[in-house]
Amino acid sequence: MKFVDEKQTLTQSETRYARIGELNLWVRRRENDWLMNYSHDNVRIRKAPAEPTAIEDMEESTWQRWALHSPSDTLETKPLMPDRAVVVRPIIPLTLHPKTKVVFLVRIPLWISLKVVLKKESYDLAELPTEILSDTWFGTPEDGELCYSVKSPAVRSIDELSRENYYAICPVKIANHSAEKLPILKFNLRVNYLSIYSDQKNYWTNEVTVNFKGANHPTELDYATKAPSMAPKATLVKSSRKKPEKNLLRRTLGSYLHTII
Repeated sequence: MKFVDEKQTLTQSETRYARIGELNLWVRRRENDWLMNYSHDNVRIRKAPAEPTAIEDMEESTWQRWALHSPSDTLETKPLMPDRAVVVRPIIPLTLHPKTKVVFLVRIPLWISLKVVLKKESYDLAELPTEILSDTWFGTPEDGELCYSVKSPAVRSIDELSRENYYAICPVKIANHSAEKLPILKFNLRVNYLSIYSDQKNYWTNEVTVNFKGANHPTELDYATKAPSMAPKATLVKSSRKKPEKNLLRRTLGSYLHTII
């Protein structure tokens, strides 16, 4: 099984295996039923091993099963954004000088969606992360949200990124319009506003623009609605979970004075 935007055909009683990042995934077709089993590795292995042969040794109780009213041999897999916002922490702390604009490239670990397709309808099976991310709280105890946490080198050039097909590259434009230096400790990406595009080499998201006007002013965010300028020929693979809003205003929060929201 490949992790691409495609439909796959499984014969009766066939089981397929895929290793996608940290995710080990087994899918089985059995008459009108579809079964799934999965696990995550603690350490990411970049090269996929040989397909396991001992699936019969798995406990029946570890499988998940979906019963359909009619048979289908078609499984559709698509990449998907995580189901929560992602807080990005630059590995090396960075500071933007006044009146400075930069573009950082951030890799976001993808999820995978599985869907069984019939002639006139389809059934969602599951949405699974390809990498287990740490939880983090963003904001104050009274006014915040549970997010995922990602450490990123926040590179300036795509040549600095390794190419794995279970990440999407998100271009983040940050403009410091204020008269003060802007230390960037972390920033929150509302990934539910991000669509996924493919140029056959990489997965991309729409661009995110952040306009910082000072600690005492709202920060303006804009989520584009098309493929990024770095990949103008990329085609849409998966639409965003939520339609992007224009010119979102977010105010910095208390102790997170230099955190972009």
